[in-house]
Amino acid sequence: MLDTLRIVSPALTREAAAALVARGVQRSAVDTETGEELYNITTAELLGSYDHRIMLKLEGEGGGSNIVLEGSVHKLMLGHNAYGGSADPLACARLLVARVEALVGCSLPSADLWTCRKVDWANVYDLGSYEAVEGYFRALQGVSYPRRKVARYAFESIHVPGRMTTIKLYHKGPEFSTHDRKRLKDCMEHEQLEQLQQTANRLLRSEVSIRRRMVEDFGSWPLVSQLTGEYLERIHDAEIARLVREGCAEMETVRTYLEVKARLYDLHTSGTAAAILGTWMQLSALGESETKKGKAARTFYRHRKQLLEAGCSWHSTDIRQAAQIFPIDFLPVSSDPRAWKLEAPEVTAQLEPYRRAG
Repeated sequence: MLDTLRIVSPALTREAAAALVARGVQRSAVDTETGEELYNITTAELLGSYDHRIMLKLEGEGGGSNIVLEGSVHKLMLGHNAYGGSADPLACARLLVARVEALVGCSLPSADLWTCRKVDWANVYDLGSYEAVEGYFRALQGVSYPRRKVARYAFESIHVPGRMTTIKLYHKGPEFSTHDRKRLKDCMEHEQLEQLQQTANRLLRSEVSIRRRMVEDFGSWPLVSQLTGEYLERIHDAEIARLVREGCAEMETVRTYLEVKARLYDLHTSGTAAAILGTWMQLSALGESETKKGKAARTFYRHRKQLLEAGCSWHSTDIRQAAQIFPIDFLPVSSDPRAWKLEAPEVTAQLEPYRRAG
């Protein structure tokens, strides 16, 4: 489902630019030696539905200016992004532009003609309990990503920044309590808010922020009208699969000791299978960094490649007791049966006129 959008308009009329300047804060810089204006930018935060803030930035002056909008369309419609978002990028962009038009009181170019600079695409998964989500993060403490640093916070989140995309996995319960609960307490009934918190406590969220990857795929920043939910979901799943190193296996993934042993002994000689199994057990218990320290680099990478080719996962295995708290076959991608992908009725109702607009 789509969460945050950053979109850039075509050139604005002078009237629209003036109206936006009147609503924003103008920032400029001047070269003190030459008197040349280095830049002139108008920025503002507009309050939308549920007191959700939309960032507005005007670049340039008068006719020919462009507006940059960024905000969580999901929160704009529901007040939260725990579940129930939309998979329709164009309808979401149309709604965002229409809401800004209403807030600033002027007409803007059609959302279909805006370019997209960033999309946050996310899934949420119901693991059944707070403890199950925490257990999953305990099991992922050894996870790594090729050529990127992996940052962890307690047993609540994993963050992998990058230029093309950024990956986040996090426990929705603590995040909702910290960022959204206080904001919503004045516009939601206490019982509704409490129920939302209890639901969030069971949810794990996977999120991929897609940025310059779009330029690589389209040749330039794409129009909003060129994006599809299928494309964004495919990028999300590929990035998450690389993080947990299960995406390239062509056969059904196995992750318990007996299943992995049987798979390896089916594919290799006894000696080779035993060696790879030993590496798998270390990966399951210690993670990649620690396992790599005790092996020759060539051996480590060869065994890891053989495990991937055999469809053997070393995350969420039965080697770790904590992993038994949550579903042993869980994988945070769109095809997992625990993924909540249904659009909330309130979201469908709000987007309906913008779908018909096409």
